[in-house]
Amino acid sequence: MDANVASDFILNIFQVIGTVAFAISGALAAGRRKMDWFGVVVLAVIVAVGGGSLRDLLLGATPVFWVQSPWFVILAGITALLTIPLMRFQFNYRNYLLLSDAVGLAVFAVLGTQKALALGANAFVAIIMGVITGIFGGVLRDVLASRDPSILYGDIYALAALIGCTIFVLLRQISINPLHLLWISIGVILILRLIAIYRDWSLPAFKLEEED
Repeated sequence: MDANVASDFILNIFQVIGTVAFAISGALAAGRRKMDWFGVVVLAVIVAVGGGSLRDLLLGATPVFWVQSPWFVILAGITALLTIPLMRFQFNYRNYLLLSDAVGLAVFAVLGTQKALALGANAFVAIIMGVITGIFGGVLRDVLASRDPSILYGDIYALAALIGCTIFVLLRQISINPLHLLWISIGVILILRLIAIYRDWSLPAFKLEEED
């Protein structure tokens, strides 16, 4: 297989994984709020394409990616519909939500950074675009599901994305296989996020006591 073809194939696999992961997290959040089937699909699609849409709008890359490639929306919708029957079984959905969200965060943050660089953004802007790509879908999910956005309440979430995107930009400056670069950066974010969940790590909170 040609190197470029192989690279494109792996990139497409990552895109599928990220889309499915975020769609599952959106569907599970919708199920927690007892939404109907349409609501489940809508929330799953919004989570899956929300971050990338904002990134493309900020970078002037219009029409946004899913308009040019509608399969992102179709895949997210199908994933949501397939997730619904699983909700009927008794299982700890929170663990699955956190895991799928961590995978989506890791994949899309790095791919977002890569796309920003490909569009000519400087390193700083590319890192910010990567973080936005990774976290914004989750923010929309939490807001629409009437939950406090996790990035605002101490979770090692956006910070994990920031570290991974920064590593991607830095390692890109040296001679390293592009696929290895993707694996390393995605792995860093995923590992940091999963360890933070398992160890219950969080950032210090800023607390103001109300006066009597």
